[in-house]
Amino acid sequence: MGIKRIIRKNIAELTVIFLVFAVSGFFYAGCWVDNTYATTTGKAVTEYEIDAVQLVDDLGVKFGTKTIDNKARTVTETYFYNIGLGTIADHVPVSITGHTAATKLNVLVDLSHLATDAIPVPVAMPSVPVVAVAMEVVSTDADDYASGTGARSVYIEGLDLDGVIASETLALDAADGTTPVATVGSYSRINCFSVVTAGSSAAAEGTISLRHVSDTPVYSAIPALFNEASQAHFTVPAGQVFIITGWSSGATGKESFIYLQATVNVCNDYALTPGIYHVIDMMSLATSHTHIEFTLPISLPALTDIKLTSESTNAAGGTATGTIEGFYEPSP
Repeated sequence: MGIKRIIRKNIAELTVIFLVFAVSGFFYAGCWVDNTYATTTGKAVTEYEIDAVQLVDDLGVKFGTKTIDNKARTVTETYFYNIGLGTIADHVPVSITGHTAATKLNVLVDLSHLATDAIPVPVAMPSVPVVAVAMEVVSTDADDYASGTGARSVYIEGLDLDGVIASETLALDAADGTTPVATVGSYSRINCFSVVTAGSSAAAEGTISLRHVSDTPVYSAIPALFNEASQAHFTVPAGQVFIITGWSSGATGKESFIYLQATVNVCNDYALTPGIYHVIDMMSLATSHTHIEFTLPISLPALTDIKLTSESTNAAGGTATGTIEGFYEPSP
């Protein structure tokens, strides 16, 4: 009986070993003898020589994992995080920020440093034919010049007559910042306007405007003491799609409504509606700040205009700030 029990026990153990290896993808039979697995092919492999389970990278190279307390140690980086790092090709992160010092009762005021309630755009988008506008840069302070104590040069990025990204770095006037300097390129939209180099002040000393060559309208402006335009407006470049991942806003004074708007029809699969803004999202604020992160990011097609707009519920008005976050990538 003792011998039979030993035989049954060994048969059971060998059966378990066989099943484990079969499930794991090892399709040859064998058994353990003195810490060695003998296969039907006659090859003996010690238990310490059997490969551990390994991962394979995108180049087909195997790599292992580190452990803590015999558990796999992993670090996960999100898709959005890697876009922010710039490690995903052709994905450009964008943060669009603006503010207004005067929200108005029952009046829509774009979040912008500009004096106008609505941010002017050079041309309707898209138009046929598309027209690009010649522009110039000028400051309200003479010290914003090419070798002055204030801003010395600026960076302009926008869209050309085809809606394609165009940019330039432009030196301010050689002697007097109040003297306009014409841009090299012409633009149908302005998406970025900032100081590149500056003197001892390390910032613009006056308000620097990017305007039509006939002096008006002003399309973008860098406030004095700052180095970038405060303007929550962006136009999606041709051939790209813009993904809004979230937005935030803050307001002081009486209650204000802040609207995230875009020239797309949210009721019709986000089809373009040039010049006609639709509300994508909104929030109500009174001396507070809120951030909204979209669980399902919103995709907007090429040439969509996007902006933040405010509306006060009281004649006293107040101030409002806001930021749109996202990225653009080639259209599918």
